Amino acid sequence: EDHGASPPAMKPDSDATLFDLTARYPDEESAVRYFESLRWPKGPRCLSCKTADVVRGQTERRRQIWHCRKCGEQFTVTMGTVMEDTKLPLRKWLLAFHLIGASKKGMSALQLARMLGVSYKTAWHLGHRIRATMTDGEYVREGPRGRLVTTNTAEGLFANLKRQITGTHHHTSKRHLPKYLEEYDYKYNTRKKSDGARTVAAIKRAVGKRLTLYRTRNAGVPSLFEGPAPRR
Repeated sequence: EDHGASPPAMKPDSDATLFDLTARYPDEESAVRYFESLRWPKGPRCLSCKTADVVRGQTERRRQIWHCRKCGEQFTVTMGTVMEDTKLPLRKWLLAFHLIGASKKGMSALQLARMLGVSYKTAWHLGHRIRATMTDGEYVREGPRGRLVTTNTAEGLFANLKRQITGTHHHTSKRHLPKYLEEYDYKYNTRKKSDGARTVAAIKRAVGKRLTLYRTRNAGVPSLFEGPAPRR
């Protein structure tokens, strides 16, 4: 007996659209599980001793805490990534990764703030932290047998880059301009990938990268501003 057509197969995350992501990860718990699956495809591992002998602890501030049975350390999926110490829900991080990754000509902090329902300052910091995961491209390199490998589309690339800076961001400071250039370079080099694949690739690059808003006591962590956070 024919009961109608079968439901369409679910797209993998590498081909997911923004609509797919909002339906697939409707709450914070599902978003946390998603980030955990990308960081630990074979299951969580201790960030200190690398053992897989870990147990799930209680959830604190909407974030799942893991306990290591071997060394006793506690950790979360955001530790040691650009998302460390974030107060934003990871579901908003997931949507922000996709929005920035899918915007071929960039996305302004004001637009990101409106779409996520956050302040301009939060959106600006969020955008730069995501751009820190997009540091991949190159224009010229020496190939096999000493041959110079370069691109024939440099003029078109810079023309589109100018449109992004003037049309989307309107103004960028000299200090932060390299971050926008890296974002554009990453998108150009991944232009043949789907928006979903570009999003997944950026999230996987979040490990080992930190970018705070103000300078911290940890000299090894870069910041967007040189000085410490202003006193309230």
